[in-house]
Amino acid sequence: QKLRGEKGWVCVTDADGSTDGLVIAQACGTDATATVRPYQVEDGTLVALSGLKGRPELNGQSGVVQHFVREKQRYAVQVRGESLLLRPGNLHVLPAVESEVRSEVEAAGQAAEESAFNEPASTSTPASGSASGPDDTHFLIFDVLVRPDAAGTPFERIDCQWFYFGMSGEIAPGQTLRFRVLGLSRFRKLRAANGPLLTDGLRPVVCALGGGVGGGGRGSGTDWSFVDGDGGVELNADGSLAFVFEHTPRRGLKLGEELYFALTYPYPLRRIQEFITALRPKLISRGAYVKREHLTDSLDGRRVELLTVTSSSGGSRRRAPALPGLAARGSRPRTFPGRRSIFVSARVHPGETPASFILEGLLGFLCSKSPGAEALLQRYVFHIVPVLNPDGVARGHHRTDTLGENLNRVYGRATPEEHPSIAAAEAACSAAHERQGGLRLYLDLHAHSNRRGAFLLADGGAAASANGGGVGGGTGGSARLFGYALARRCGAVEFAQSDFEDAMPGTGKSVVAALTGSPLCFTVESSYTRGHHSLEPFDPSTWLALGHACLEALLDLDRLERPLPSLGLDGWHADTPSLERAGGYFADGDRRTDADDPGCGDSAASRGRPLFGSICGPLEGQALPHALLMNPDLIGKSVEFIEESWVGQAASRQRHLRLHDQDGGIWIRAADIAFKDAQRGRFFYGVLAPLEVSAEAPSSSARLCGLSPGTVIEADERRVVDGELRARVVADSSRGSTTGWVSEYRTTFFDPRLGGEVQLMRLRRPPKLPEKPGPYYAFPI
Repeated sequence: QKLRGEKGWVCVTDADGSTDGLVIAQACGTDATATVRPYQVEDGTLVALSGLKGRPELNGQSGVVQHFVREKQRYAVQVRGESLLLRPGNLHVLPAVESEVRSEVEAAGQAAEESAFNEPASTSTPASGSASGPDDTHFLIFDVLVRPDAAGTPFERIDCQWFYFGMSGEIAPGQTLRFRVLGLSRFRKLRAANGPLLTDGLRPVVCALGGGVGGGGRGSGTDWSFVDGDGGVELNADGSLAFVFEHTPRRGLKLGEELYFALTYPYPLRRIQEFITALRPKLISRGAYVKREHLTDSLDGRRVELLTVTSSSGGSRRRAPALPGLAARGSRPRTFPGRRSIFVSARVHPGETPASFILEGLLGFLCSKSPGAEALLQRYVFHIVPVLNPDGVARGHHRTDTLGENLNRVYGRATPEEHPSIAAAEAACSAAHERQGGLRLYLDLHAHSNRRGAFLLADGGAAASANGGGVGGGTGGSARLFGYALARRCGAVEFAQSDFEDAMPGTGKSVVAALTGSPLCFTVESSYTRGHHSLEPFDPSTWLALGHACLEALLDLDRLERPLPSLGLDGWHADTPSLERAGGYFADGDRRTDADDPGCGDSAASRGRPLFGSICGPLEGQALPHALLMNPDLIGKSVEFIEESWVGQAASRQRHLRLHDQDGGIWIRAADIAFKDAQRGRFFYGVLAPLEVSAEAPSSSARLCGLSPGTVIEADERRVVDGELRARVVADSSRGSTTGWVSEYRTTFFDPRLGGEVQLMRLRRPPKLPEKPGPYYAFPI
């Protein structure tokens, strides 16, 4: 009764059918929870959509609940101007949050650090007015010139990848806007052969303000969603490339309303500060010690903070000593004997907003009530710098600070006068290593614009040299083992993309590895766009899950550092690991694969060697399994399975298989699957590396021809042949190609559940070609 009328989050859904359709909701700002029926969500509640199969373009959108339709057991939700009937499991209640967005007029006279988002880093002007496409649809076309970092100063740089801009005016409902973004530094280095494929999945985001546009009221960061339209590149008259995207405001735009566009989901300084402020009492309520420290000031006078988090038990009265070369700005955190240190930093490159979402996911895991979070807080002291480059964030820079300096190239030579945040972070990290048990893990969080997926970079040579060893020794093995554990924990992480011998002078991970000798010093990278494992573009949920998985992977590694006699690994430690032998002992979510589990075998379903089948409906008189009850559109569909596990004890054990990410990634009972030798349908691929087309399904058959990077092919069948995932190319007489077979992976990993080195990237639909109007991302053979 005390919670009646309060707003909150749906934190547990009826995923396994154990709560008879009820959900567990947690009141905002408290730990109080209540069990409620879905239709108790009030009319007018703001919700986010997820897990939609039939309308995947709506996932991540926000909408407003109109009412609950009892006879359908569905909510009527207003989304982008249309009313939809949606299952409770597809809705996540969002709390009401004060707007972060203000008009340009309101912001004009205020300091840059108080602006709601990264300051706009672009200007837009109408190009040719309107144009007609092949279907006579009218476009309003704008050229957007991206402002480079430190523009108009002696320190101006060519770096200009981040963009954020707004527009206002009157737009008729259904009118399509087309933006040609000019001057992005990323596209200066792309070759016409493969550059367009790199835009696949790159979808800017939009936020509507004023007059109730956008369904969610004024912006809270959750109001951003992917644009409703195509994206790609266009060739300019001078041979350069322009990034082009389209958006159709379904309800149009009225006077007094505004649309804002950004490269990806923004994460402004204000949101960072508010998140840290809200996090502190939650951590303390869970028994954590939290110290928020004013570490130093940036060149523009903004605070650079250090957050220290650990379990409050076991602390000493002694405080950490003052950091050399830095002015004292209050008391330092307490020390905790017997605990090692973990150091995490983010936003050294200000436009890489996914880094802040990753950090939020990491801290959110520590704030959870899971046994893993408690174990980590008892074992380690976390030292976190949420923003290394606050000036760049406030100024809307992509990569540099106020003086046009790339701060991730000045480690080891940073001075308090020229690079205060880096000098302070180095000092804090060194002190944590020397005075707080030694450095266990270093994570510098980033985003990447030219590579797909999430991956790790480590400098094994620097760590090995610091320990008196050579490159590729035991320290490199530990880094690879962490990367393996992370890839098993998070589907967005691609082990093939990781580089554990990435020696880059002046970067945080290389300098810290050399300074401390810790083998676990990483740059954590995530694409802005997508990975090879899924057709869906990355969004905040992807990055939050990655932050969560970073700490789960550390827990996995900690388990392997102890003798494990029950698994036949007595005396084996992570300093001398065998990845092949470790594979069976990592947990994947709540499903643990035992050493004798059939799921570990070569014949089991895996990403590199999937199984195929169709989903069966229930037999007469049998109830539909919960997984299919929540996803009825899967019934009868030809799908791909990439992992399997056995659940239960002894005679009651049941085999379950996990769907490929593009089919939803959920687990299905083997009893509900009609297995097939191949998957048939219509599939599109982009060629990432030179590959050969063979005449028959086995790769050893006669060679027909070769395909170059940038080629787009259509296939009508996928099957595993001699341990390789193969696709049959559809003949195309217009381009002079004949049918043949190609391999999706150049090589498959020791653990095929990780996939392998990708040479064919899956595409959602047939791409536009250069000779057709509008943006495209594919070139003909």
